[in-house]
Amino acid sequence: MAKLPVPNALKNLGVDPKSGLSATEAAKRLGQYGPNALEEKKKSEGLAAKKVIVSRLEAPRFVDYLFIAFNSSTAFSPTDAPVFARWAKVLTMFQSLISLTIVILLAARAVNIL
Repeated sequence: MAKLPVPNALKNLGVDPKSGLSATEAAKRLGQYGPNALEEKKKSEGLAAKKVIVSRLEAPRFVDYLFIAFNSSTAFSPTDAPVFARWAKVLTMFQSLISLTIVILLAARAVNIL
């Protein structure tokens, strides 16, 4: 329909160019096709991800502080890559705890403490 001349498009739609649609025809088409409105665009995923990261950086919680303290004390340095998700922080702390336990057990075995 975009390439049709206006008179042909009006004829195909059943519209009088001078008077337009009658009130009953307009009500009928409104019920059949709905209102003449454009759908709102959804926000892009990039903006949503950016908001999540910014919200995590603005309001740190206990797990965030515990993660920094635990990793700094077990690795003797800050972490190389940032971990944003709290579940990932807990898993990283668990992994560090396992590694630290293995190192302590190996050292204890090496000096025959156990």
